[in-house]
Amino acid sequence: MTRNVARRVGSVARGVPVVLYAVAVWNVSAQVTGTGDILPAQTDANAWIVGGQLVVGNDATGAVNAQNSSDIHSAGLVLGAQSTGDGTVTLSGLGTSYDVIGDVVLGAAGTGRLRIFDTARVVTAPAFNVRLGAQPGGRGELEINALAQLDVGRDLVVNGWADEQGVPAVALDGGARVRLGTGGAGGDFVLNQSGTHEVTFSAAGENTRLDAPGIWRIADGGPARAELFDGVVVVAGTVELGAGSRGRLLVDDAWVSTDALALATQSAGFATLDASATGHVQVGGGGVVSGAGQVDAAFAGTLFSTGRIELTGSAVGVGQRVELIGHDASWSTAAWIGIGGLADDDQARLHLGGATASAGTFAVIEVGGTLSGAGTVDLNDRLTVRGTVETTGGVLLVDAPNTSRFQNGRLVAPYAVRETDDDEDPLTPPIIEIGHGVLRFTADARLDGTLRLPRTDQRPDLDLPLYEPWTLIDTQDENGTLIGIFDTVEHVQVDAQTGLAVTYEAQRVEARRALLGDADLDGWINQADLDTVLANWGAASAHWVVGDFNGDGVVRQADLDAVLLYWGNHAAALWPQAIPEPTTAVWFSLFLAGSARLRVRGGGS
Repeated sequence: MTRNVARRVGSVARGVPVVLYAVAVWNVSAQVTGTGDILPAQTDANAWIVGGQLVVGNDATGAVNAQNSSDIHSAGLVLGAQSTGDGTVTLSGLGTSYDVIGDVVLGAAGTGRLRIFDTARVVTAPAFNVRLGAQPGGRGELEINALAQLDVGRDLVVNGWADEQGVPAVALDGGARVRLGTGGAGGDFVLNQSGTHEVTFSAAGENTRLDAPGIWRIADGGPARAELFDGVVVVAGTVELGAGSRGRLLVDDAWVSTDALALATQSAGFATLDASATGHVQVGGGGVVSGAGQVDAAFAGTLFSTGRIELTGSAVGVGQRVELIGHDASWSTAAWIGIGGLADDDQARLHLGGATASAGTFAVIEVGGTLSGAGTVDLNDRLTVRGTVETTGGVLLVDAPNTSRFQNGRLVAPYAVRETDDDEDPLTPPIIEIGHGVLRFTADARLDGTLRLPRTDQRPDLDLPLYEPWTLIDTQDENGTLIGIFDTVEHVQVDAQTGLAVTYEAQRVEARRALLGDADLDGWINQADLDTVLANWGAASAHWVVGDFNGDGVVRQADLDAVLLYWGNHAAALWPQAIPEPTTAVWFSLFLAGSARLRVRGGGS
């Protein structure tokens, strides 16, 4: 429209005074204007055609403003070429465009800003890149909003050579769109390829979108963060988060779609992944994999993968941790879930805070892996535990149709303790509530390995009642069966006289505080308990009711000592009573116990 107006004014200019002609030209002034340090120098016009590279802010301050259907063409663009250079290019308005046949460098050694607003567009030719902070000391800013667009022929690379001071290096808003790899190759978006200062990518608004068909690397060689808000969509070939440095990805009411999600793949990497309840991450066949670094994920949203989810474990610091927060949170895969590595120090933890983790096939918890919390593990096959399952209050449900197995794995059953105040009388002391987590299976489960009970010596405020059972494991289906027992039970002893007795039934495993030596759990240490110990002397795969009172899996001298030490004690008295004068039967039983000891020793046990 501006050009048409200019032509009409020119057609009638012959018959009017010169001064009127001058006024008409002023009303349609040039739409590309430049001020300050610009090389090569350009005249304000409706279009700039630069045969070579355009440099704005070579060693001083320069600015270019293009608007209202104006055009710029150049063979490359550099903003802030030298350390003292400061260059800014701003494009706005429908039809305004900048075609670059070459690389775009924002902040080569100085400061460079590219701002694309109000449906304007910047396009680089195939095989060319956009780079922010190309050299040490260089700082670049890229801002796009209001339906504006950037098409990059190859890659977008950001470096952290200068302190961003809270200003995003790349900011998208209001329906902005960035497309990488439009030339048919590349398509990588690298946040901090090199540099020690953190760089930030921020995107917000409905219809705001980033397309990176290659790899979206967040914290490749230096720290970086990416924050997505309010309907943003990111589509990437692969997302590498915290590969070689500290990287954070926040997904808040936004979508991330990728073929593969790689977390902390190098030992120096640290991946932080956060998602709100409306944050979604969709992963294709490449699945979710982690490496030798650290992972810290707090997910209230959803992650779905058609490939595996594998937290392989890390020996660095706290290792790898994924915490699902809330009933609406979920991590699911059409393949399998693996947690942990091949050694104890390969630490990886998946914590279900009332959430769901599901796999199309099975889940395996390796030696260094831990599944914890209350929630649901929804499997089409089974759960195999070579690492640790930790119930932390509530029910941790394993919904699997086939027999699950503790293969020398470990079940940790700590207390869930909290203090509650009396709202009606705030002066009353807090009330201690003690909860116990339950591991529940919908089908059969085979028990072996180690059961670790809570260490009561670390919780002196706990006053566990005697002989009141709580459930550790059960089956939801009445046809489900618990097969076998744990090889050992850790932290059995509560105090000098009592321990935690673990008992096994077909569909339930329970624990209760009982007198040490009370095999039949009737509250007395008497002849029946002595008979039980003697009858099962030397038996392996043992548990409390057959005489294994210390949980080591064998009935032997320590268990006999418990019966003899506390002989005659009753549950009504928590402190030792005088042992009554043994009857003839008792003396005979003690004689048999001594004979059993001699036989066991003679047999080399």
